[in-house]
Amino acid sequence: MNNIIAEIVPDSNYHIFNRGNNSEDVFINHQDYDHFIGLIIKYVLPISNIYSWVLMKNHFHFVLHIKDNIAYKWTKRTIPKGKEFNLWETIEANSENKYNKAPNPSNHFRHLFNSYATYFNLKYDRHGSLFEKPFRRVLINNDLHLKNEIIYVNNNPVKHGFSDNIYSWKYSSVSSYFSDNNTFVDRDFILTLFNDVDNLKFVLGNHNLESNINDY
Repeated sequence: MNNIIAEIVPDSNYHIFNRGNNSEDVFINHQDYDHFIGLIIKYVLPISNIYSWVLMKNHFHFVLHIKDNIAYKWTKRTIPKGKEFNLWETIEANSENKYNKAPNPSNHFRHLFNSYATYFNLKYDRHGSLFEKPFRRVLINNDLHLKNEIIYVNNNPVKHGFSDNIYSWKYSSVSSYFSDNNTFVDRDFILTLFNDVDNLKFVLGNHNLESNINDY
């Protein structure tokens, strides 16, 4: 797989992945996984449509689309004891609104990694960088490439021997595709991309991980 280390640009699809330094574990227990998911929602979701994701013990993967024509909206929030802070979200940018500062997608991922590293180091009394730098990203060129990356990411727990099947690994996007529960995954896009639920189930469960993916 080609590892492209380049600035992330809007209106493009990417496979983004990284692992712990020296392949060390970055998720020790369920609380760690849940904390990282919360940071995904905080930092990654405002700038992207997330198509698939998986968290493993020492690495993670996302497949997503970086949004185009968005801008920050800053909102004042007050917490107990009267302290104010800025809470940001992204909105569609246009000439009529005053929120015209466009996000830098790469910075959002850096915030994700740095914030999690701070949490992890404090919790486990360690120091220094947690993740390899720079984080890896692969530009996805077409729909076939996109489909294969989505399949690859969701099959990762099986590929690495953490699970006998893709449905039993809790920390991936698989369950989001086949449920009506709220999710930060763009479920409607996925079902359209793979035509329907039955076809999605078929290709996720009947894919040679070492064939099409390695072509990219």
